[in-house]
Amino acid sequence: MVSSKARGQRKAQANAPAHTKRKMLSAHLSKDLAEKYGKRTARVCKGDTVAVLRGDEDVRGIEGKVLEVFTKTGRVSIEGITIKQADGTAVARPIHASNLVITKLNLEDPLRGEALKNERPHEETGNAQDLGNPQEGPRMGCQTDSRSTLRGGLHARRNGPEGHAESM
Repeated sequence: MVSSKARGQRKAQANAPAHTKRKMLSAHLSKDLAEKYGKRTARVCKGDTVAVLRGDEDVRGIEGKVLEVFTKTGRVSIEGITIKQADGTAVARPIHASNLVITKLNLEDPLRGEALKNERPHEETGNAQDLGNPQEGPRMGCQTDSRSTLRGGLHARRNGPEGHAESM
């Protein structure tokens, strides 16, 4: 987020594009899932089993299946968690994804399983990309920042060798 003020943070979250809001729907994985997949968080999906960590006393500690995910608000409805309306009917109570922990993943989608298994490269496993020593600069084959190269070259051609605009 750009702003340090709470109001600006709320506005940025509310007006964020859909691809950014999708990432805000992540929750922590349980300890055994985190060890299995080598990740701390995952996106909450319909069919996952989650436990509520924070919230009112009547909700905290309940474990249930995710019935629906509301991407726009960043909340999730869980089976067994309802709230009574004024007329007495029970309606699913949405809970924010950050207050949940995923205890069992829904792996019906094969792409989700593959995405979770794709671990980040670690140095100790030897999968890390060799970028060289940052103090030495990039090694051969690594890309440099193209903007700085273009900017320097463009200004040098347009403005002369010193970088200042030549007056006529």
